[in-house]
Amino acid sequence: MLVGCGPGDPELLTLKALRILGQADVVLHDDLLTPEILELIPAAARVECVGKRHNDRQVTQQEINRRLCAYARSGQIVVRLKGGDGAIFVLGRDLQIELDPRGGIGRRTSGHAGNVARALRGCFVAVTGDGG
Repeated sequence: MLVGCGPGDPELLTLKALRILGQADVVLHDDLLTPEILELIPAAARVECVGKRHNDRQVTQQEINRRLCAYARSGQIVVRLKGGDGAIFVLGRDLQIELDPRGGIGRRTSGHAGNVARALRGCFVAVTGDGG
């Protein structure tokens, strides 16, 4: 599951995101998440930081995808915990295709920004742009 954490305030997570995170066996998370978000990860879950900062890639996207697939195929509930909303960027679609090209393994839960992006689809409005 791809779970977007929005701006980092745990009170702004969707109920679905909290439910999914609470069921996780494995969590691969971004480097930019707040400690308050990370505290919501179940104590029994395996937790791996796979974040990247300023193009300093500690773990490649291919390796992240490989790990997600391996954990999912072993029957574990795997969460890719992202700062912001993964539905805004291509990552969500690419990750789902990587996990299972037929759409069977990968799922994502969008945050509120994903709903805005879907509403603006086809309007030529850049949700992540600077307005200029």
